[in-house]
This record gives sequence, structure tokens and C-alpha cells, in this order.
Amino acid sequence: MVTAALVRPRVLVVDDEGDLTYVLVRLLQAMGCEAKDCCDPCDCVESAKRLKPHLVLLDLIMPRLDGFRVAEQLRRLEQPRPMIVALTGFVDSGSKQKAKAVGVHSLFEKPLTREVLRRLVHEASVLASRENA
Repeated sequence: MVTAALVRPRVLVVDDEGDLTYVLVRLLQAMGCEAKDCCDPCDCVESAKRLKPHLVLLDLIMPRLDGFRVAEQLRRLEQPRPMIVALTGFVDSGSKQKAKAVGVHSLFEKPLTREVLRRLVHEASVLASRENA
């Protein structure tokens, strides 16, 4: 749960697997977040402009536009930069290096554990609190 002293973080979940985004959004909402999903990576930047997320959970392997390119586009937004966390089915040294190069905060293999998700929500809450200070 997000502590009372911290701001409620906004989280955007980007993955072409609708069932996964549905579950993650509901779990994030239960943790006190304002959470939205985006199943089309080509719509992600527009969704981010509307939501102004503190945290983006971003799948790397998606059709039409991969998560690396989406991360690059998110980094160019003229608004506070979200913490981008990349998710993938398989983590290797190449994907770690490429993710770092495009400004990804961290990279995790799917599925995320609740403990990791709680830690990410806490970090996003701290980021949101700083933004509002």
C-alpha cells in the first residue's frame, strides 16, 4: 500500500496482451495507484500525454512498435519524465544494454512479483511527491 505521506502515483501499463494489462491495472489500483492500460504501443505516447504517468510498465516485445522505440518516444515528451520499467519474457545482456541506452530505469523478466511491484509503486510515489513539492 502507498503510505499516506506519499502522493498517489499514476501508472501506465503498456503491453499487447490485454489480459496481462487488465490484471496489472487492477493490482496497481488495489495498491493505491491511478492506473491505466494501453494495449497498442502506437497509442502509448498519446496515453502518456493524457495520464502524465510517474511510472510506465512497458513490454519490450510488441507488434508494430517495440518497447525500446516506445521508451525513446516517452523520453522526448515535454512533461515530467516517468520512470520506465521494461518487462520481457527473457532478459539477456543485449536487452539490458539496449534498455539502458534508451533510458529505461530497470528491466525485469515477466511476471513481476508482488514484492517488486510494491517497490516500484513506492519509488513512483516518491517521484510523484517530489513533483508536487
